[in-house]
Amino acid sequence: KNAFFPKSGVMDKARWDGWRLEKTDVAERRDAAEALAQSPQGLKEAVAHLRSLDPYVRQAALHAIEQAGERAARYAPDVVGLLRDDTQYVRMAALQALAAMNVPDSDATFSAVGDTLERLGDENESVRRGALEVLRGPLFRRAIVRTDVIVKLLDSRNPGIRRTALKALAILKLDALEAARLLIDQVGYVRVEAIKTVGTIIGSGEHGLEPEDIETVSRLVLERLGDSTAGVSKAVVDVVQQLEDAGAPVAHQLAGYLGHSNWRVRKSAASIAQSLKFGSTLREQVDLMAREDENETARGAAREAAFVLARSVTSAAAASELPTPRLGQNGPTWVPERTGAAPPQCPFGLRSRWRAPTLAWHDCRVLSHHVRPA
Repeated sequence: KNAFFPKSGVMDKARWDGWRLEKTDVAERRDAAEALAQSPQGLKEAVAHLRSLDPYVRQAALHAIEQAGERAARYAPDVVGLLRDDTQYVRMAALQALAAMNVPDSDATFSAVGDTLERLGDENESVRRGALEVLRGPLFRRAIVRTDVIVKLLDSRNPGIRRTALKALAILKLDALEAARLLIDQVGYVRVEAIKTVGTIIGSGEHGLEPEDIETVSRLVLERLGDSTAGVSKAVVDVVQQLEDAGAPVAHQLAGYLGHSNWRVRKSAASIAQSLKFGSTLREQVDLMAREDENETARGAAREAAFVLARSVTSAAAASELPTPRLGQNGPTWVPERTGAAPPQCPFGLRSRWRAPTLAWHDCRVLSHHVRPA
């Protein structure tokens, strides 16, 4: 040990920690990696160990670089070279190191982008997850990403790789039409991911799609309402608002599903109708379904939707006729148009409590968004 400290300098400490990095004890390797990350000389020693024949030493050296974060950005080319390592946990460590550092704009950046995209197709799921974490980092906010590499992975025979490719498109918010191809995938969890990805890309507003493309994607998503796989219909319900906000005619497309032969489809369609901005156009169909549907569960969903739609219509009408609330010391209060004016009646006939000459509190749900307790 003393041989490493002839002058008790920083370089000697780095060499000592580098020697500890080659130990078989996991805890000692971890401590050595954390120590190497603290100084420039220590980082140089860690980079030198990236060429070790022992994969555990390479992994520990990458851990030191990850701990250093942006201070190790100059060593990005050395890290990129290990993205194709034969050992999966070394590839994973290399991805984690890249995610932690802010890679400078250089040839190394573009090399890192290309190799990271290739890791999205890695056979090991942990490595694929690491590649997704790199996608969320600063490296991909500056780089020009070739999505053809990801699109090619959508045709992989491995369903896990197909799902990872969909997640990558969702992160980058690109190629919603390519993602929509997997809405009819043979594997259920891939179809769920495809629905989420399409909703995320279109909901971001950065999709660059024409109105007719958005309408086509919306139609394909709604067709999944009849999917028997658990979670698929729920995923559809979760994304329809994003599609409607992007301009898709969801209410018009949904009308046909309220009379579908499958009661589960009718139930999901009713649940969707109550969440749409233009759901009021479906009010008559929902009311009819609430009265006459042969399935009790579907009728219950239709009754709930009918109540919500009726309340939204009544709320809009009532709000247009009510006096304007004014902010007082105790919160919003109603100012009558003239002294002694009668308060407006609740559309649902609920009791209201008033404090003359202004309204201090109202327990009607229609008015609750206008008036708060004093």
